[in-house]
Amino acid sequence: MKDRQQRKLVKEVKKLLRHIAKAFRAKGDKWEVMMDEARARIAELPREGILSAIDEASADSKSLEKAALHMLFELADVPEVTRRVEQRLGDPDPEVRRTMIDAIGYKQVHELAPLLNSIILNDPDEDCRRIAIAEAGRMAQNVNFPVILQLARQGLPESPWLMTRVLKNYGRPEGRFYLEDRFHSAPEKQERVIAAWGLGKLGDKEAIAYLGNVLYDPEKHGRKLSYGHWVTYWDPGEALGAAQALVDLFNLAETLNLPARYNAVHLPFIQQWWEENKERILDNA
Repeated sequence: MKDRQQRKLVKEVKKLLRHIAKAFRAKGDKWEVMMDEARARIAELPREGILSAIDEASADSKSLEKAALHMLFELADVPEVTRRVEQRLGDPDPEVRRTMIDAIGYKQVHELAPLLNSIILNDPDEDCRRIAIAEAGRMAQNVNFPVILQLARQGLPESPWLMTRVLKNYGRPEGRFYLEDRFHSAPEKQERVIAAWGLGKLGDKEAIAYLGNVLYDPEKHGRKLSYGHWVTYWDPGEALGAAQALVDLFNLAETLNLPARYNAVHLPFIQQWWEENKERILDNA
């Protein structure tokens, strides 16, 4: 009876893995819909024997093996999963490690955040280290912050923009020195907006005023000479990035009743709010 149940489980898991593998090839909202379907089906699966079933169902198939890595993170309630993830983070194939690291942050598995520290400091693959830093920033867990701060103090010359975003997400005063430096010295306006966002979390008046000014950053388009050829260019400006920062800092999604995916159409409402409130904010920031 038990063998029959396990065979049935393997069969069901294989169907799910094929569904997930197909979802990887989907585009836009279809991917989310398919993954939501997979999560619902995974939640209904029995936990006993599930890891063995995943191993058997994904054997001898690269696409199903990749899907199996993602399926693991929907089984965080299974005690053996943490140990399995830790093992896969030591896989000699950097692509496997990248997939695991990315999934920890994307799926917000906070219990696995401690595993990122050794990757950040010691993984031989630069992409693995970079992704681990990004996902640590996405989750912003205390357990990763000492390592992030260590790197910020050492400098991250290959990816200063990445560290700016990570420290913005944390919004902790210990990271102020880095955010202030990038706010004043970063060559790209996009990074300065991110740094100002992080400083805004710390109540920095200059940074908040900067975000208010950038709300009016204009779009630019036209033609320019590039390598001897005239090309058309379009620069969307950073107004929407500044708006996103202010929405976060002052909880404007609720105040202005903004949709989850607000865009440039909603920019005038945020600009109007800023004009009506900037004097109060900058006096009291």
